[in-house]
Amino acid sequence: MTLIVIVAVLLLETFTPQLTHLRNHGRVEQFAVKWRNIFDPQQTLNPWLVVVLTLLPIVFVAAVLLQSQPGVFGFLFQFAVTVAIVFWSLGPKRLSDYYFDLHQDTGESQDNSLKLVAFAHYGFLAVLIWFVLLGPLAALLYRVIAVLAARASTADDSSHRHWETALHWADWVPVRVSCFLLMLTGNFASGFNVFNERALSPDTDNRQLLLDTAQGAMNLNHLSEPPAYLSEARHSCERSIILLTVLVALMSIFSW
Repeated sequence: MTLIVIVAVLLLETFTPQLTHLRNHGRVEQFAVKWRNIFDPQQTLNPWLVVVLTLLPIVFVAAVLLQSQPGVFGFLFQFAVTVAIVFWSLGPKRLSDYYFDLHQDTGESQDNSLKLVAFAHYGFLAVLIWFVLLGPLAALLYRVIAVLAARASTADDSSHRHWETALHWADWVPVRVSCFLLMLTGNFASGFNVFNERALSPDTDNRQLLLDTAQGAMNLNHLSEPPAYLSEARHSCERSIILLTVLVALMSIFSW
């Protein structure tokens, strides 16, 4: 069912732009604040316990909804819930919308191209990678952790470092898979030279590894004049998403 869900989600992403307004990730932040005011009003609990208690109700509700039910209607319900969870976990913007926003802002700059790569990873590739590896619950958890880590970095939150640490480890595998996808759809040798030096180091910053590898794989320093940095980044990200879908399709075929 993994392949069917990914195809369904990508079709929704492509042909139903009006549904993207449902991806209001800000509600996660509102829930986290209200929920913590209930179980830790004095903010005295261990920060790691705060992280666990914040995620626990989300995991519980999602797990109940994803519980398999017998019969055709049970399968269809589980399929619909899975598609809804994965679709909500993307974005929040569509990749094409973010591309046009950047293009209208400062155009085909190299900085914008790297912003687009980061958005494609955190908004799409990482979610889909976790879905392929561990299912919709993992994709949802990644999105929640990413949202709360971003909030904690700007808010007066005693657990902000712990949310950032949680995101670092939640992003460790997806970043490296995204790097490989970008290398396979671009200049593998150039990207691998960067990737190989730092991929297994525990001190490596995931985001910087992603951006440096992408810069090498996309040959941003060797584009023709005038350099179409942003367009090249968009094409590379789209090819990476397509390649991931193809790999899932091949896995599905061989598993039969």
